[in-house]
Amino acid sequence: MKYIIIATLFFINHFFCFGQEFNEVVKQDIFGNPSDAQNQMYINMMNRSNDLKEVAETSLFKDWQNTEVMDKNGLTFTIDSANYNYSTDQFYFTYHHQLYYLNSEKVKTVKIGSANFSAFIFQKKKETKNGFFQVLVDGDFPLLKRIYLKKTVVNDHPMKIAQADRIVIKKEADLFYFDKKTGKARLLPVNKKKFISLFKKRQAKLLRFAQEEKISTKNESDLIRFFQYNKMINKE
Repeated sequence: MKYIIIATLFFINHFFCFGQEFNEVVKQDIFGNPSDAQNQMYINMMNRSNDLKEVAETSLFKDWQNTEVMDKNGLTFTIDSANYNYSTDQFYFTYHHQLYYLNSEKVKTVKIGSANFSAFIFQKKKETKNGFFQVLVDGDFPLLKRIYLKKTVVNDHPMKIAQADRIVIKKEADLFYFDKKTGKARLLPVNKKKFISLFKKRQAKLLRFAQEEKISTKNESDLIRFFQYNKMINKE
C-alpha cells in the first residue's frame, strides 16, 4: 500500500509539473504578449474616434466572443473572450489584466463567434507575410476573405492647401483562394477566364453554373454560391 501511495504521489507531481511546463510552452508558442508600448499603441488606435469615424467598426464583433483555437500540431485551446481587429490583423484577449494576441505563425484555425479563420502565408507587395483570413467557404478549395483598413488623404479645400489635408480611413476587403502549388493564399482574379482557369477539374459544369446563375467575380455573395457549388460537386 505504501508503494502504491508513493507511486501515486509521484505520478500526480510529475503530471502537475508537466502541466506547468506545457502551459509555458503554449504561452510561448501560441500567444504573444506585446510590450507596454505596443499595448498603448493598441489602446490609442481604439480611441482614435475622429480618424475612424467613417469606419463602422475596427473589430469583427462589438463584444468579445468565446474563441476556440487550434495550433499547427492539432491541439485545441479555448479562450473565454477574444476579438479580431482589422487594422492590426490580430486576435486580442486579456489575461491577468495584460493584453495578449495569437501568433499567426503558430495557429492553424480560429473559431470565434459565428466566424471561422485560418492562418495562411500570403504575398503583400514584395513582402511575404503570415496573416489571418476569414474562411467564407471551407473545403478542398476554400474561399478566403481579408479585411483591412485603408488610409487615403482627402483635401476638400478649393485651393487645395496642404493644411487642409485630412486622412480618411475606410474598410476594404479582398477575396483570396489557396494555391496548393505554392502553399500561399493568393488574390482571386477578377477576370472571368483567369478565374475559371483556377478550377482545372469540372470546368464545364462550373462554367455552365456561372453562366446560368449570372455569377459576378466582383460580388462576394455570388462567389460564395459558386465556391459552395464547387464544393458540392467535388463530393460527387
